Amino acid sequence: PARGAAELEGGGPIAAGRQVDSFHVVRWLGRGGMGEVYLARDTKLGRKVALKLLPSEFARDPYRMLLFEREARTAATINHPNVSIIYEYGEVEGHYFIAMEYVEGVTLADMLASGNALPLETTVDLATQMAAGLAAAHEVGVLHLDVKPSNCLLVNGVLKIADFGSSSCADRRYSDGVRPETFAGPERGTPAYMSPEACRPHGLDERADIFSLGVTLYEMLTRTRPFEGETSHEVLRKILLHEPRDPRKISTGIPRDLSTICLKAMEKKPDDRYATMKEFADDLRAFIEGRETKARPKNWMRKCIQRAQRVSVPIKTLGVSLTAAVALIFLFQLLQPSPPLAEEGQHMQNRSEEH
Repeated sequence: PARGAAELEGGGPIAAGRQVDSFHVVRWLGRGGMGEVYLARDTKLGRKVALKLLPSEFARDPYRMLLFEREARTAATINHPNVSIIYEYGEVEGHYFIAMEYVEGVTLADMLASGNALPLETTVDLATQMAAGLAAAHEVGVLHLDVKPSNCLLVNGVLKIADFGSSSCADRRYSDGVRPETFAGPERGTPAYMSPEACRPHGLDERADIFSLGVTLYEMLTRTRPFEGETSHEVLRKILLHEPRDPRKISTGIPRDLSTICLKAMEKKPDDRYATMKEFADDLRAFIEGRETKARPKNWMRKCIQRAQRVSVPIKTLGVSLTAAVALIFLFQLLQPSPPLAEEGQHMQNRSEEH
């Protein structure tokens, strides 16, 4: 149905003051991965909540409905101080909702956009908190698949990961019959933070989140994204084909070990990244504590091999072209007319007289 002016009051489809089940809508907060988010008051327990509502057009899409339900189910299984808590999931008057912990703070994206420099210790601490929260999600088989600064909430130095709207089950056993591959590609996740394998319809595991956290750490360190472009297609192409610049070449003062940790998390091949999010978190803690880290800088030979692999198709094309050129030269020489027999005989006679 068409939305009236009253329904759009506050920036979203539900007006301030509207009652949704036991939740009294206070004001619109923003848009999440799978719906509009509001500040609301739980009239039963007298607490503030973040109320996410699935748009009516999404409610008619069975796939989006399954994702919305999955977000509630999967996020509710995670119990960790760095993950936003799910209180309730339900439906009333055609509105499907998720009631979540309301964090009265700012997003990491807001903090980065403010222009205020983050101390190195704070940057590493926040990245470690993100890794710890995601590791807890992975331990119960949940992938986030949309890790980025705007999905990280900060209050009093504590980071909370929110918006599991793109999440899926890591073990790929789905009671709802929907696999992550169904939603892979630019429509799932945010292009600038997506892993190379998430850009294609392949199976995903926790290393996709490791890549996205590496991109987020890179942005925190340098205030720039490693892969940028004017269009989503251009960004995805760079993710697939281009190596990120060493953060130390963009921002001075970044320790080599921290830069190496960041770049390892963003390796193109999942097998070259950290095997688990816990391993990533452990390396960040090792850096904080001044211990030896597992990440090692690439040597020149490895860099050359990786570059050759990325341009394997052009190299093969060049090889075919060179082979064809050699064959043409040989054929040209073969077809050249032989010198006349008389001239050849005279040449041999002259050589005999010389001796």
